[in-house]
Amino acid sequence: MKQVLLLIVLTGFSFSLFATTYYSQGSLSPNSLSSWNTSRSGGASVPSGFTQAGDVFVIQSGHSMVTTASWTIGNSGSTLQLEAGAFLQATFHISLTGTFHLLDGATYYHENTGVVTSTAGTSIFGGTENFAATSTVEIRSWINNTTSLPSGINWGNLVLNYEQSIGGNWNQQGALTTIQGNFIVKRTGTALQEFRLTNNTNLNLSIGGDLVIEQAILLLKEGNNGGTNSIVQVNGGITVNGGTLNLGAADQKPNNELRFKGNFFVFGNGVVTALSEDPFLVANGTGAQTLLTSGTINSSFRIAKGSFMKLNSTLAFGTNKSFIVAGTVVAGINPINMGGGSLVVSGGVFNSSAKVDMKDGTCQVCQGNGSFNVSTNWCSTSGDTGVINFTGALSGPPQNRGTIDLTGNSFFSLDENSVIRGDAFYNGNGGWLVLGASPGLTSSGQFGNFQITGSRNYNNGGVNSFEFKSSLPQFTGNSFPSTIQGTLRVTNNSFQGLTLQSAVTIASGAVLELTNGKVKTNSGFILSMNRGSILLGGSATAYIDGPIRKTGETAFTFHVGKQNRYSPVAMRPNGSSGVTDTYVVEYFPGDPTTVYGNNLAQFIDHISTAEYWNITGSAVPRFIKFKITPYSGVTDFPTLVGSYFDGSSWLNLFNGTTSGTTSNGNFEVSANNFGPFTFGSTSAATNALSSLPVSFLSFNARKAGTTALLNWSISGDVDADYFEVQGSSDNQQFQPIATLKAIERKTDYSYSGITLRPGVNYYRIKAVEKTGRTLFTKVAALVLANKGIEILRASPSIITNQTSLQVSSSTNTAASFLLTDVQGRVVYQTMATLTQGVTEVKVNLSSIAPGVYYWHAISVEGRSNVIKIIKQ
Repeated sequence: MKQVLLLIVLTGFSFSLFATTYYSQGSLSPNSLSSWNTSRSGGASVPSGFTQAGDVFVIQSGHSMVTTASWTIGNSGSTLQLEAGAFLQATFHISLTGTFHLLDGATYYHENTGVVTSTAGTSIFGGTENFAATSTVEIRSWINNTTSLPSGINWGNLVLNYEQSIGGNWNQQGALTTIQGNFIVKRTGTALQEFRLTNNTNLNLSIGGDLVIEQAILLLKEGNNGGTNSIVQVNGGITVNGGTLNLGAADQKPNNELRFKGNFFVFGNGVVTALSEDPFLVANGTGAQTLLTSGTINSSFRIAKGSFMKLNSTLAFGTNKSFIVAGTVVAGINPINMGGGSLVVSGGVFNSSAKVDMKDGTCQVCQGNGSFNVSTNWCSTSGDTGVINFTGALSGPPQNRGTIDLTGNSFFSLDENSVIRGDAFYNGNGGWLVLGASPGLTSSGQFGNFQITGSRNYNNGGVNSFEFKSSLPQFTGNSFPSTIQGTLRVTNNSFQGLTLQSAVTIASGAVLELTNGKVKTNSGFILSMNRGSILLGGSATAYIDGPIRKTGETAFTFHVGKQNRYSPVAMRPNGSSGVTDTYVVEYFPGDPTTVYGNNLAQFIDHISTAEYWNITGSAVPRFIKFKITPYSGVTDFPTLVGSYFDGSSWLNLFNGTTSGTTSNGNFEVSANNFGPFTFGSTSAATNALSSLPVSFLSFNARKAGTTALLNWSISGDVDADYFEVQGSSDNQQFQPIATLKAIERKTDYSYSGITLRPGVNYYRIKAVEKTGRTLFTKVAALVLANKGIEILRASPSIITNQTSLQVSSSTNTAASFLLTDVQGRVVYQTMATLTQGVTEVKVNLSSIAPGVYYWHAISVEGRSNVIKIIKQ
């Protein structure tokens, strides 16, 4: 064993002892022995051959060597090394077993089609490549288009120069992974063949410098195999000079991205394109980036969160491409033409003083961080708020100011927190405006989606459409158009819905679409449907809370309701009718006798005390159909009649026609007059109407240690079926806790044993009658804390004069309530006595200037939380 080890040591010593370094002697042929010498300046020894193990051949700086024949060099441990400023051009094949080493500043030109040996899967020659970061390898010719570049090489600068055809498009199948310097794809010959990075395999390529395309074609991903990703990160900039950058195809966003941290330049008829809308250019630099393009960007583009992009030219997109702004974009005076695609400011900031032409596309400003989700797309319920800032002159023609310019199929969508600032025009031109903030379209003030500092210019020329889409209570605003020529869609999930702040008319041919949420109107701010207008939707969660007017002779359903009761009224002609006929319908849950008295005539025994409708209009006979719901209290169809108040008495409209059941049916009568309508009965024996719903006399909650005790009382002549105890932690979403069966003639009930959670605990009781009708108590609250007060809400939080504060307190105490402005200055102060639980504090702020303010309270229990209100 000792002899073997000694032999290995002696062999190694012999190897290092006889290894020799040879230096190039000028710009000569490297495959000639006379071109090398053991001395840099010559005059020493020349090699006896090129295959001695361990020999090192160094091409010196300033020497440019070109092969004149095939060259086999080195053995195990041998090295071919190029110093800085040295050049080697392989016009004939080189076979190297050892290491090919390019120092920084060295250059190698590969210009032959020699076959790489079977052992050369990760190298050019068959050995090992070691390329410094600023070295350069330029591939001018290759074996064929079916053999990709070696995988696993850390290239320095890599140049692909199409001097001649290599037999077709050249697909690398993901072999390129790391380029430390620049990656240049150029064409100096006539071959228009594509350099493709991958087909249907995963690709992860890092480019340390710039990506440059000169008169050539670079395709990132040829195929579209689901589940594969193609990510190219360019740490420098991208320049497309007369060539084509093709991002390729992808099956969903975002699994095919070309990311870059520097500038992006396209000139000389350069083309940027993609095979589908999903591949993305992504600017993800940490410093300022500049975009300058002379043509259309025919791929999608994303500005990553934290990135800053400045436009130095018009930015025009191809058809149906996306521009996602999660960072900052400064467009300046450069217009953006979307080509029918999507501009989404997803938690980013978009600054412009020029026109944004949507061309039937969608402009969406929303909360987010630029991440894509299949259900929410680029928007999110978290992340930063999207902002558009329009800058420029505060007066003058539109071309000197920011403009959102839509066409008939364009959408401009803003979520609850989105903001448009600066000074700008909004040109509807027949597009859609989707509003998410509470205030709607306003003419002044720093609140709502539009917070324009100069004059707010809403140019609604053309057939424009509007959607109110939010989970917040919304208002139309004082600049909302009085006439809708397109569609008014309501998609509001709040308990209050959309409130009109001016009269609104749906023109002939226009559409009112009640998708979700209530529309609150009144006699001054009424919603009118012209003859020929269309109403879509309408349901228990989407109705008009207030009066609605309809003009015309055709049949129409008034989708009305109030207090979460949906009770539509349908009208159809009954005899002669005219195109100018006008009808107004409003629903009221409650007892009509408290308003109009209980003077009954024409054999009516009693009328409903649960609901009524106020219907006015032309004195023309009509069939009127009412919806019978569990709230109606109807129990007997044969004795059911319609009842109309003529100004002095409730008159009998007779039985009419019924269908369905007494809890889910319809009742239609013919009416020649208009006024208050309700259900009536001609029989006292049948109790045709349950005229007395459940009535709560009291409800309270108190603490017993860390548990809650609830007590409630009902009137003694009710017909309750059961009670449901409900609890909530936010006074919005109530969950059932327990169910108690109602006992005949029992009026007082209680429930105990509920464990209180830290903070505020809310409770209410739901009563269900045997008819199916339901009623709720007021909400009681208990606070589990040693000490403390909390302002739960301001109702309303967007006010003109008055508001009410709902305040919870752990004890009976006195508190001082302070209203401060955004600078922290106290502008209003009041005192109030709080009881344990929840106390309502009413305040009048008519003397306070419009703006944003903050409430907080101070007591001996400590300081409360802070909530925001907006004074209009």
